[in-house]
Amino acid sequence: MDRKLFLTKEQLATHYFVDKMSQKDVARKYSVGRSVIFRLQKRYDLEPLDDWERRYPKELSQIQREVLYGSVLGDDCLYSFETSNYASLMVYHAISQEEYAKLKLNIWQPFVRYNFLKRHTRKDGSVRVGFTTGGHPEFYEMWKKVYIDRIKVVDLEHLKKLTPISLAFWFMDDGSRCKHGGLSLHTNAFRLDEIQLICQWFYDELKIICWPQLKVKKSEKDENQYIVFFSNKTSEKFAQIILPWILDSMKYKLQGIFLKNPQRLHANPSRLHELIGKI
Repeated sequence: MDRKLFLTKEQLATHYFVDKMSQKDVARKYSVGRSVIFRLQKRYDLEPLDDWERRYPKELSQIQREVLYGSVLGDDCLYSFETSNYASLMVYHAISQEEYAKLKLNIWQPFVRYNFLKRHTRKDGSVRVGFTTGGHPEFYEMWKKVYIDRIKVVDLEHLKKLTPISLAFWFMDDGSRCKHGGLSLHTNAFRLDEIQLICQWFYDELKIICWPQLKVKKSEKDENQYIVFFSNKTSEKFAQIILPWILDSMKYKLQGIFLKNPQRLHANPSRLHELIGKI
């Protein structure tokens, strides 16, 4: 057989689409140059899989989407280069929340090339742990909706997709217990009109009362920033919704909310292990 045709179209297609091999992988297998495989590919009119198609699942699971809808409103970031049709998810948390970061790594492991948390020391000396996923079209679609001119935004369409799991991850990212009772979401990155929309959605969908509260400025240079503050009466209702999906190490953020039954906070184990089993 002619050296240039040592692979049939069917054989090369199998390597590409079934074995998920790259041109480089095929060339190495047959001890030929990559250019040889490239010419065969052109001759057979075969378009090899993109990098993400060979490495990662075709689409996100339902659980991963629910987590993403919540966490992208919180600490997690999506980023994409202008020349790319894909985006990646970046997840980093303080070293004190390493267990939470590990949970997220387990959820996103199918899209991460390594199985450990990376450490990053910031300029102020604080240490953060986390990971970055590979690029994927579904991350890109979310990125286009959540970032306008690279600024994170939120709209009603996004809010309507939030589930109890989404809310739990949003709260674990940005939630806290206020000194004078009640819960809050640190939505500092959003505009006031967006925070008002968030508050209206909580009331319309869950009958939870909350409102924008001006965050105290640390200096005159700081811009006005608002957080979502939940009323004392409905903070417990919100806590009941998200509690099954709160990591045990993050339950401190709900400490003191269940006034009539304080034992409830730790009485039932978290159901988060169910998430990993469904991915």
